[in-house]
Amino acid sequence: MDRVCEASTSPDRRRRAWRDESTYPRARVRLLLLIGLFLMSGCKSSNDPSSPTVATASVPPAPSATAKAPEPDPLTKDGELKTSSPVAFEVRGLNGPGTMGPTVLAASSDKALEEIRAYLVAHPNAGPLRIEASANPLQMSSGPNPRFPASLAQNVARWLVDHGIDCKRLEVIGFLDRETQGERVRFYVGSGSKAGRPPAEEARLDPCAK
Repeated sequence: MDRVCEASTSPDRRRRAWRDESTYPRARVRLLLLIGLFLMSGCKSSNDPSSPTVATASVPPAPSATAKAPEPDPLTKDGELKTSSPVAFEVRGLNGPGTMGPTVLAASSDKALEEIRAYLVAHPNAGPLRIEASANPLQMSSGPNPRFPASLAQNVARWLVDHGIDCKRLEVIGFLDRETQGERVRFYVGSGSKAGRPPAEEARLDPCAK
């Protein structure tokens, strides 16, 4: 018993026990301080405006599936201005027994004429617009006269003028063509006429005439 008491009360053993007991809380305090410093540094760097930021690449939007394809140019290589539908005419009533009324533009022609008007508005420096109307002389009851198809082209010119096109940008030409079925109207950008066409088969009218 004396040895046990002596050993338990030995100064060396008491010093070692004190060191062991005091070392654990110190290490714990150091660990807590390190954790606190780490958390504080992390918060500071995240709130620091000078800290580097990660750049994110912007992804361009995907093309819309409903995007319209560009429309083809209606102007051909030879200068003809195409329309999606033809210009048509109709006879308006009778002037009397055995006589036909005037030939006028049909309502179905508005779509084609609006396309021509839109082109001239979008291309203010284009022109002049040559309006060429043809008719088959073998199908003309009044005899072969190029002024008849020219009057048809004049009706087209008047429609364009009534819808805001300057008459000075237009040319009106009518001619006879045995290959034409009924009446036909074509549009060309640029002055002139078909090469080799006999003058007797062609007539020109003033689009600015009232």
